[in-house]
Amino acid sequence: MAQAVPDFADTNETADEHVDGIDLEVNDDDNLDVDTPKDNESDVVPAEGTSPEAKTASKTSTPRTKAPEGYVKPVEFARILSEHLGKTVPPQVVYSYVKNNGGEGAKHPFPVHELDGYAWYIKPEEGLAWWDAKNTRVAASKAAQKDKAEKKAAKSEGTAEAESSAPVVEAE
Repeated sequence: MAQAVPDFADTNETADEHVDGIDLEVNDDDNLDVDTPKDNESDVVPAEGTSPEAKTASKTSTPRTKAPEGYVKPVEFARILSEHLGKTVPPQVVYSYVKNNGGEGAKHPFPVHELDGYAWYIKPEEGLAWWDAKNTRVAASKAAQKDKAEKKAAKSEGTAEAESSAPVVEAE
């Protein structure tokens, strides 16, 4: 069997030739859309903090404001609470209690104060007292639930005993 040989056009044509009315010129710099650096721009990136823009940006950015005298923010209160309890309390826990137990509708609102437009300033002594009272409430609630469960279990055992101790009357 004979193999068919494909008929290829000459691939060694120069780029300047025209094929079927189309200009195949490749090196046309006027038609390229490329961003090129200006002569005064350098390819070297300045080290962080050394450029004039970085210096002005650091001057214009405002640091976090400190809490007024006698108050702390929730993150600092988390640190104080961690020392008080002897275990680590993440700031997220404090934010959660402040958010979920804040406001007038809460049964036991977390003691926060609004000063200068910031609503979550905490007096450490008030926050620690609230936290200790919360732990006492939780412990009392758990104890009450346990007593209730024990009484219910004792009552159900008592009725089961009473039913089992009653004389059985056999049907004739």
